[in-house]
Amino acid sequence: MTTETEQAWQELIVRDINHSEVEVWPDDLTTHERVGVTPRREVHWDASFAELDGTPTFSVGLGPKPDGASEPKVGDRMWLKSHGFGSQNMGVRHGGVTWWEKDRADQERERAIWLAVHARQQAQDFVRNRPAQDATYAALLPEFQRRIDRFRRENPNFRAGSEGYEMAPLSMATALVEWVKWPEFEIMLRTRDARLPKLEYASVKDYQWKPDMGTPDWEATPENLIRALDALNSALCGYRYQELDNIDEGMKLLTGKSVDPSVHSGNTWGYGIVFAVAYVNGQREF
Repeated sequence: MTTETEQAWQELIVRDINHSEVEVWPDDLTTHERVGVTPRREVHWDASFAELDGTPTFSVGLGPKPDGASEPKVGDRMWLKSHGFGSQNMGVRHGGVTWWEKDRADQERERAIWLAVHARQQAQDFVRNRPAQDATYAALLPEFQRRIDRFRRENPNFRAGSEGYEMAPLSMATALVEWVKWPEFEIMLRTRDARLPKLEYASVKDYQWKPDMGTPDWEATPENLIRALDALNSALCGYRYQELDNIDEGMKLLTGKSVDPSVHSGNTWGYGIVFAVAYVNGQREF
């Protein structure tokens, strides 16, 4: 019986197959260390598969095909070395030819190289990004700076490893705290028909919102202004993401502060809203 740490060969049927040329860089170089290095170019294959009974399974990158090996096509049977869906692909066979195969030692060696390169990459990125990070920190509200100060004390690698990500929502929240002081912010939201949930839907989660749950009739409290901006990119307002950019451009001209919608993940944007709402409601420790 195959354990969680073992890899087994599994026979599958090709449902779809394609290939493309890719650049392959040495595994032990950071992006900054690639300067002056020429990558090799390889043709890599990708495929989606089905079980032998025809049940669709998953898609996976197959990597390079050995010279002289036959090209796979839809309906062919291929063997993948893995522990099933979601596990790392450790080998490919087709037409009786093993394209490539790894074992646990290969996996551990690759992991060690990745960790070393990742550490160097963080350090090199920090040297380049430090002036921008310092400027972002200096622009934060003092209460948000104290949060960053605490993380710096607790984690010697915080500045290089996590500070940029952690400051993104704090920088956004700092901008929003300023924006709500300006009447122009409300005007921009009203003219774009920004909506909040009707009272009877106040407890409904945002991912469950429907268009008819929203209303443009809301009180212009600081919290509601912030939440109305957030709701523009939701079902209440038809997912009008572009309006976030438009408002950001206008408010940046007025206040000098930007929420930078394009740089955020869903996570950092969400936390930016949370921090801003908490601040305008009186919270001062974060």
